[in-house]
Amino acid sequence: MFSVTLYVTVVGLRNNFDASSVVLHEVSEYVSTEMMNALSLAQLSGSEEMFFYKVIVIPEAINNQGYTIELVNDTDTLRWKVIAYLTQYPWVKGESELHFPFSNSTEVSCEDKTGSFDNYKIHYGPKLYSGVGHAGGSKMVVWCNVYIEDGIKKVRVGIGVLESG
Repeated sequence: MFSVTLYVTVVGLRNNFDASSVVLHEVSEYVSTEMMNALSLAQLSGSEEMFFYKVIVIPEAINNQGYTIELVNDTDTLRWKVIAYLTQYPWVKGESELHFPFSNSTEVSCEDKTGSFDNYKIHYGPKLYSGVGHAGGSKMVVWCNVYIEDGIKKVRVGIGVLESG
């Protein structure tokens, strides 16, 4: 009887993990697409200085599990990836590449910082945690900053948490 129960438990966990991986892949694709859209908008704009963000709407949990979204520079492919994984089970994940021609004038921000803009703050860094965007007025965002440095137009994109006030 014990072996049957163990088998059913293992199969059930495996099915939950497989289903979670599919949703995590969709989340990583969504965040990656929003980052690409922000980069495209910034590159196509004639503006030399601007800052904008887009609120991203993602599930609070996947199969009742919290998850993390992380920006990772893959040194093997020299590409940036958005990886979404269950925080408690990091091997259960989905990922998506950022398909954008990065150069010296385009970068992904992985710094842990806080920026103040008008009446709000954005805490940004390489990771977002799923429950944060659902707590007391905070919203998860993809942000983009266009600025001039040494006479060259630069574009920086990242993820973060927006807090008003």
